[in-house]
Amino acid sequence: MVRRHLRLLAPLMMLLGCGQDATQDPATEGASEGAMTAGTTGGAASSGDGEGSDTGSSTAAEPTTSTTATSTATGGDVPAPVEPACEVVTCEGDECDAFTPNAEIVEAAGGGPEAPKVVRPPVPVLARKVRLGEQGQYLRPVVPAFRTSADGRVALLRGDLVALRLEKLKNQPLLHQAPKLSGELFGPGLPTGDIVHPSVKQEFTVKSSSAAFLCQRKLAQPEVCPNFPAQDCYDFDLIATVDVSAGKNGVVLESIPVRVRVNNPKTVDAEVVAVDVAPHAEWKVTASIPVTLMAEMVASADGRVVAGRVLSVQDEGEEEPGIEAEYRLNGGGTHKAKFSLFYAYADDPCDVTQWMKRNGTGVFESMRPVPAAAYDQRMKDRGYGLAAQPLRAMNGDVLGEKDVLAGSYPWLDREVNNLIFSYTNPMPIDGSGEYSRYPIAREAGAVKSVGSSPRGFSVIGSWTQGKHVLLDGIINNEDYGFAADDTHRVSLYSSPDGPLAVRANAGGKNGADQLGLKNVKNNNHHLESLENNLGMHLRSLPVTPRDVVWNVGRGLASDEIVFDDFLDPHVVLFAEMTAAATPLDGSARNGRYQDGFSQKNGAYVHDPAAIRLQNAAASAVYPIASHGKLTGDGRVEPVALGGVRGRGLWLGKNAGARFSFPAATAEVEPMSFYAGVFVDARDSLAGERHLFHFESDAGTVAVTIEDGLLLHVRRPGGEAASFDVSCGVASWKRRFHHVGVLFGEAGAVTAFLDGNPLAEVRLSTAVRLAAGDFVLGGAHEGLDGVRGWYDEARVVLQGAAGQLEGPGSVELLCNYARGTTVAVPAEAPLRERAERFPFAGVRAERLGIQLDAAAGIVTCAVDYTDDVGVGRNRLPELTTWLRDPILHEGTPLLVHDQPRVDTRGVTFCRSCHVDAAETGDRPPTLTLDALVAAPDSVDTASDPRTQPMQPPSPGDGPAMARGAIPADWVTGSDGQTRPADAAKGPVPILRYILR
Repeated sequence: MVRRHLRLLAPLMMLLGCGQDATQDPATEGASEGAMTAGTTGGAASSGDGEGSDTGSSTAAEPTTSTTATSTATGGDVPAPVEPACEVVTCEGDECDAFTPNAEIVEAAGGGPEAPKVVRPPVPVLARKVRLGEQGQYLRPVVPAFRTSADGRVALLRGDLVALRLEKLKNQPLLHQAPKLSGELFGPGLPTGDIVHPSVKQEFTVKSSSAAFLCQRKLAQPEVCPNFPAQDCYDFDLIATVDVSAGKNGVVLESIPVRVRVNNPKTVDAEVVAVDVAPHAEWKVTASIPVTLMAEMVASADGRVVAGRVLSVQDEGEEEPGIEAEYRLNGGGTHKAKFSLFYAYADDPCDVTQWMKRNGTGVFESMRPVPAAAYDQRMKDRGYGLAAQPLRAMNGDVLGEKDVLAGSYPWLDREVNNLIFSYTNPMPIDGSGEYSRYPIAREAGAVKSVGSSPRGFSVIGSWTQGKHVLLDGIINNEDYGFAADDTHRVSLYSSPDGPLAVRANAGGKNGADQLGLKNVKNNNHHLESLENNLGMHLRSLPVTPRDVVWNVGRGLASDEIVFDDFLDPHVVLFAEMTAAATPLDGSARNGRYQDGFSQKNGAYVHDPAAIRLQNAAASAVYPIASHGKLTGDGRVEPVALGGVRGRGLWLGKNAGARFSFPAATAEVEPMSFYAGVFVDARDSLAGERHLFHFESDAGTVAVTIEDGLLLHVRRPGGEAASFDVSCGVASWKRRFHHVGVLFGEAGAVTAFLDGNPLAEVRLSTAVRLAAGDFVLGGAHEGLDGVRGWYDEARVVLQGAAGQLEGPGSVELLCNYARGTTVAVPAEAPLRERAERFPFAGVRAERLGIQLDAAAGIVTCAVDYTDDVGVGRNRLPELTTWLRDPILHEGTPLLVHDQPRVDTRGVTFCRSCHVDAAETGDRPPTLTLDALVAAPDSVDTASDPRTQPMQPPSPGDGPAMARGAIPADWVTGSDGQTRPADAAKGPVPILRYILR
């Protein structure tokens, strides 16, 4: 094997063409050309062994040998036995279940609604806040969810046009900002004036009117204002809704051209100083539309597509989600259906009359339910990702042109790739307030009914390969729908001293304004994302060390949403331990949440066997596993607790989760594969415990833990590969660890702990994934399962280019453990932890990664004491980030004035980019064709291909900085600010960033 010596070239360390980070991390600045050396970061992360999360004082013994984590395999057919080299701390009795109440998890109050018997696990190790606000303050940083312009810099705030001061976020990722900043992001507003056209007043009795959203007619904006060279000018169409229903169906849409001037653009002092409204003759007005409300509308960056939801008065006279309407099919026919979520297309940007056009018989000529987008030639011709492939339900069923996608509160991204929306309404308290899923006490008084409030935010589109996926994390903070100003205590957990309750609020849609927060949006279900509009500010990039990460906000909460595992066609199981949902007959708004609860004789009952765990894997290339079924005493969480991030799954020692792989899995049997899961073990682990296994006609392959010291991979016939985890684990006591196994070529089995490889052992024949079941936890072949919390079970296939065993796998498999690869010098605090994994360096060297001695040793750094513990701008002290050089795999680095190189051979890129022949519907941006070299005449800064976290490149051109550009606006990868003097756009923004 040829060894490639990696050198960290700070002035040139840039992004590949396959979606790696847009920039070098600041932690690598100052590295020499001759050797990879250590840098420092502003904030140190945990050492990764979880010491900060332990409730007691416990440390592991020092390793007794330098090869503690290495198997002593003989190289023959039968691996040699392995002896643990270190002592490990485990739970004794119920000590790991002990918990002292705090401000968020309190002693459970008595009384409350009647609730069914449900297993009560101990408090999760990460007892994060799930409340989103309290009187007078935000509880976490968020960009309040007001609709913004294509560049995210002008917002419509309660009818006023305001500047969004993005530069307040330029020096730190959003999730690490102070919560109070949320109220300081908007400048003072200017009103939009009269928004009802005279003709509407003449024809109808106007009930109410509001400015709904901004539509941008020109992609090449902002521009420098003609008479104000230091200001930015935007031409928008203000889309206003006018209610003319008089208690019945009837809404008019207006398109109102406005010119907006922004002073001090692209600074923390940005301010809208003028709004010029066009004469009435230039407005466009629709005829009356037979709905009572058009809500949450948002337009694409090019102004041609609008998405939203509708409500209408039904036959019984009550307003309901949806409209019974006839719409045009792509082939010219029509279909009638009841739907609420919709999209509409117009050739002329922002033309409301085209969006809402109806023929003489009332057929909508443009507006259609969302699934029709994949069959709409207008949408396909424009290359919108939402239309690239047929959309699929959460269970994988293909949605046809006549199908409807239920949901509410939609948000469409600017490039029309993805739609995020709410989907479920678990109704945790019945209409009378007498019955509840869990015991509940209300802090403000007696328990009362919680009204219908759609929750369960989901995504569907190009970045989920067309599949509907329910999101994990704080974006779905709780299922209950409590108002933001009305905190409840939900009895969810227990300790030896008694039941414990979680304080929860803000799952509901209204009431946020009652908190008295500056610039808060009353409706906490409105969604918004800046997408990649902060990509020019390197220190503002998301922390999570993955390639496709956006901050998405819903009024009071923002979260980093990672799309990588949804995008990767090789991921065939990805269980984030949320319940799945299924369409609810007759509902245009909600799906049925499959958390095990149902109503019987007017009260709630709970059956764990009725739970369906969502498989969020979205592959349209390879067969994926089914949703998971539970056996025994387990549960999914109604709040964002229990997981290493977001929700986790609780399994007792005899409880398990079973996911089934279909018969078509036989087609991938020759392929290597990887399996991994997070576990927070809550017992002594005495003896051998079952962690997970694969069962098929070929027999069972099981992964077990013995005394918390050894990891075994056992297969039929008694053959086993054993690994010493003792030194790497140090302690199981109230902490998460990630266990992964790579089943490679020629019988090779490599075990990973917290993203670090322990050893490679060779079995007599290769283990391959087959049709059958993957079973997590639970009793198996006489062994108890590991009692505890589980999260992020993942099964990934080896792609054609070998992404699981190529050089990029050093970082990719570390990412699966929520870590990132760093070099650790002798003086770094992480060094002792890193030395527990000597095989990490061995494997990296085998794959062509070699460090100079001064750089240190390779390790996967993790921190499970925080939702996003390590990543960009958040590395352990004195370590150097190796992500970019590892993922480059020796290819030339990006610089702004040189063409992008061909990266089709880079194994990491091949994890998401596949040959178009493998799938006919995959968007071109996700095939190998997107990785070809640029023509010699096109430098990187002028290349229209950009990555999801680089500044956007709408249309066919490169990413541009437009309008008035202040001096020292952007800090490039070399640490220098640009431009030196105020400049006038358009300028390819990557010229400022890539050095």
